[in-house]
Amino acid sequence: MSRRAAEAGRKAPAIALRQLADPQGSAVAEYAHWIGRRRAWRCQRYAPRPNGPRFSILTLLYNTPPERLAACAKSVAAQTYADWEWIVLDNGSTNGCAQYLVSLVGDDRRVSVIRSDVNKGITAGLYAALQKSAGDYVVVLDHDDTLYDDALAVLAWYIMEHPWVDLVYSDEDKSAQGRRFCPFIKPEYSPALLQSTGYVCHVVAWGRWLLQQCEVYSDPTVEGAQDWDVALRAHDAGARALRVPEVLYTWHCGPGSTAGTHGAKPYALQGQKRALERSLERRGLAGQVTVEPHPYFGAPDGHWLVRADAGWGEAYTLLVAPAAGADGRWLAEALQRAQTPWVAYWPPGVQACSPGWIEHGVTQLVVNRRAVVACGRLVDARGRLREGQLAFGLDQGLGTCDWDDDPCEIGYFGLSLSPRNVSAVWHAPWVAKRDPLLELIRRHPPRAWPLWLPELCLRLAQADREIVYAPHMTGWVQAAWRPPSVADADWQRLRQLAGAVFLRDPYYPAPLSLRQRYWLEPEDDWR
Repeated sequence: MSRRAAEAGRKAPAIALRQLADPQGSAVAEYAHWIGRRRAWRCQRYAPRPNGPRFSILTLLYNTPPERLAACAKSVAAQTYADWEWIVLDNGSTNGCAQYLVSLVGDDRRVSVIRSDVNKGITAGLYAALQKSAGDYVVVLDHDDTLYDDALAVLAWYIMEHPWVDLVYSDEDKSAQGRRFCPFIKPEYSPALLQSTGYVCHVVAWGRWLLQQCEVYSDPTVEGAQDWDVALRAHDAGARALRVPEVLYTWHCGPGSTAGTHGAKPYALQGQKRALERSLERRGLAGQVTVEPHPYFGAPDGHWLVRADAGWGEAYTLLVAPAAGADGRWLAEALQRAQTPWVAYWPPGVQACSPGWIEHGVTQLVVNRRAVVACGRLVDARGRLREGQLAFGLDQGLGTCDWDDDPCEIGYFGLSLSPRNVSAVWHAPWVAKRDPLLELIRRHPPRAWPLWLPELCLRLAQADREIVYAPHMTGWVQAAWRPPSVADADWQRLRQLAGAVFLRDPYYPAPLSLRQRYWLEPEDDWR
């Protein structure tokens, strides 16, 4: 137990994130303790420093309930970082909320309240507010949400430590009935996940130059999904993004809020589809792909799937691994013989694959142009996952985040069923771009050892290339299947090659526990 935990008078808790989905659940009190201790720790870790960036906070009001507006205003006024301005646009309200806000902020000259006689809508309203702002970085705060009081201080710390960054985004949680719950501990920047859902949106500090370059808030057809549209525009412009591993934003679950019910705003779902379609058009994929509600999630809920319309995946070579198992040298020889732009790998022990698995993989590789490999998952005859989202650091050194789950389970914030970036593939089927994979193998000839494929994945990451997890690529294995055992000496060799990634996988990030899948680390593990 850490000294901090001892001072708190009880053992530091480790909390299963699945227990935090209900605001009335018993684990919510544990989360309150956890976030309180985390907040106390980061007061010292991220103490405000001079000469940091200036933030412009943008908020739209529209008949905001007084109690929610008061909570929002209090969270801004309480910021421990002082260099900010708050641009508030009253978007045609009729309940006097703008006057109430003025009474709340008093004579604070950092707050500007602008009145519009008509409701411009969200997108046009944010555009108008942005034109009045003058900060280095722009933060959007919804009128019924709140910032943690050190949010700007933490964002400023990361911006100052990483001056190359164009945008930084943080983790978030929700609130209802006065209780915080449901923290979303996000992966490091995942372009593939961004093509499925707008996961980065709360809270983001956008570089002003980036917003100007991307002409944000200029498309009224993305109404309700304007934050995701900004993120997609930034990605398409090559923006450099960084995750802040702290919960800094609380999304209030109130009536009509998509925080509680994705279908609460049907127009937002239409805006999401349009934002993703516009992004694909900017990448030259118009007419080649379609965007549809993700079929694994049932009713439309903010997750989308891109499907290929053209004949992608027709020109491929199927590499069937020998029954005794493949090794890196076998792969190198097979790639040399292949004459097609795509290669698909059928692992030993796999009895069948889902229909269209190669086309799904190729689609992910076309949509995510930095990706070289699209990998799938393994399901046994009992209907349990045996390999899915792999992460370094779990189990002996490389484990499945959703091991033994039902393959139809959406998982933590839908991550089990969403295309997303991962660090490795091992035993599951995969599809790859032949030429960049062959080029990498020529530079780094693979060895004949059990971890040749994870080693190849690490080489890809070192070459700034990506791997996409595509859950539609499913292989079935026998019920008793387990990953082959690997000697400790081989894990040690991989650890030396992986370095820091072995201790903390970027797509299974802190503060998630490496001992228990999708649990919050106890506070004595903070580092």
